[in-house]
Amino acid sequence: MFSRAAAEDLIGRSIIVGITYEDHAHRPVKEEQYHGTIIRLSLEEGIVIQTAAGTEKALPPDLRSVLGTRSGPYRLRSTGEVITDAELQSTWIQALS
Repeated sequence: MFSRAAAEDLIGRSIIVGITYEDHAHRPVKEEQYHGTIIRLSLEEGIVIQTAAGTEKALPPDLRSVLGTRSGPYRLRSTGEVITDAELQSTWIQALS
């Protein structure tokens, strides 16, 4: 799930992140999407991304969630922004309590 060598290869790469939040019945209630650059990774901090908006966001340190993107533009559903240079993508489902 986490390898220091694989993590070091991801630093500096651009990523699109999508998170779907679900209620107790597994129904989607909210979506979040953002993009940015992976700036550091560790078991303690997870995958830390400097977003295009200038904030830092962290994902769990599970590298299985990080995949290559398809070529071409990608439109964020949440904002309509078009991203053309992303190298990686990561999608997550988060249960709300």
